Amino acid sequence: MKIQSIALTALVLSMVFSNVIPQVSAQSDPDSLLVLATHARDQLKIKLSQFDETPDEISALYEQSVIETEALAKAVTENDIPSAEQHFTTAMKLFKEISRKISDLSSIETTLADDKAKLETKIDRAEEQAKRLKAIVAKNDVTIDFAEFDEMIQTMRQNLSEGDFDEVRKTLEETKEFLIDAHKSLKHTANQKKTDRAKRFAEKHIDRLNIIIDEAKALGISQDIIDDFVSAVTQLHESSDTDEIVKLAKAIKTMKKEFKHSKVDRIHDKIQELEAKLDQIEERVQAHLSDRGEEMREEHKPDGVGLERAIQVIGDKSEELRIKAETARGILDKVRESIAADKLGDVVSMLKLLSSKISDIEDSLGEEFETRPTGEQRPEKENDNKIERIENKIQKLEDKINRFVDQVSGDQAAEELLRQANSLLQDAKAQLNDSTDKAIQTLKQVNEILDKIEILVNSS
Repeated sequence: MKIQSIALTALVLSMVFSNVIPQVSAQSDPDSLLVLATHARDQLKIKLSQFDETPDEISALYEQSVIETEALAKAVTENDIPSAEQHFTTAMKLFKEISRKISDLSSIETTLADDKAKLETKIDRAEEQAKRLKAIVAKNDVTIDFAEFDEMIQTMRQNLSEGDFDEVRKTLEETKEFLIDAHKSLKHTANQKKTDRAKRFAEKHIDRLNIIIDEAKALGISQDIIDDFVSAVTQLHESSDTDEIVKLAKAIKTMKKEFKHSKVDRIHDKIQELEAKLDQIEERVQAHLSDRGEEMREEHKPDGVGLERAIQVIGDKSEELRIKAETARGILDKVRESIAADKLGDVVSMLKLLSSKISDIEDSLGEEFETRPTGEQRPEKENDNKIERIENKIQKLEDKINRFVDQVSGDQAAEELLRQANSLLQDAKAQLNDSTDKAIQTLKQVNEILDKIEILVNSS
């Protein structure tokens, strides 16, 4: 019986789910027709029970098929063969139509399931892309608000669960635009940072090149070399392209190597030049002071007081020049120490200072020593001349202090030295009327402090 039931079910299913409608004839067994129709009805009922919700159209067709099957059973009971055959044929047509619609419905549900899976995959992919972007944003300290994107993800998942696939597709397009904009923003920020880094890199090189140019001018390096560095500075100012700046930096590196060799050679030449000049100056100082001493002795032979004062003037002048020469020698010693320590930057600044000191000594040598004329007014005139010279010196030092004000701004050590120098200069002004000697000594202290400031400024 079980084998027969399975065979019958297979037969019914093949009839219902194929395009074949069984033909009935006068020889058809009514009981067999009832059995076939009943099995077909039951199989469709099982099939329909597998759906969460059966469409109204299929339910209506199924109800009609049930009515036809019941009418078939009644006709068989009453042995109404024609009616039985008619009800059987109608029932089987209904079963066939139901079967076709079930097949279409299954196909639609399969398609919807596939669509849902695909949309869910797209949502997951968009969320993963956003996750990677968030990490990049956090790493690069960029501001992009993902709150709107996160809300769209939640909305899509809700619509997906409700079967609103069209709305999901629409929102997916919006998330795609959001991610594209985020990528563009990151790219723009990255390019801007790259440009900023290039500019900082260029500015750094420009600062170094300006120092090199100053050093080259101070050392008397070939003008062709200086022009090359000036051209490099101009190109760096005009360029904002990273690749171009890097290319320029490589060329500058080669130029700096060549300059260093020229610089070292020129430093040694400059040292010899300044040292020779300093030796000559010291010889000139001694010779000049000796000659002036003899001249004054001859001029003031009848006047012992005048001679004593003249000798004092020569002594003061000699001491002043001696101190300046010692200062220059001290700078020269520091230059040699810096060369030994390979601190060429300090060497250039000190050579500039040394050259300035030597020029100062030469200027002093160019001044005529004041002679005292005969007569009663000689001491007063001599004192007036001395005060005038000291006042001129005060004015020069005051101008120098004013020039340093902007140059030392931000350098605490140099600013403190400048305050000391200014305070001593005011003391010298106050001392001038009471004691010119004290004023001169105070001005020497001011001069020494300003020398220290000049070294700091040139080495910064």
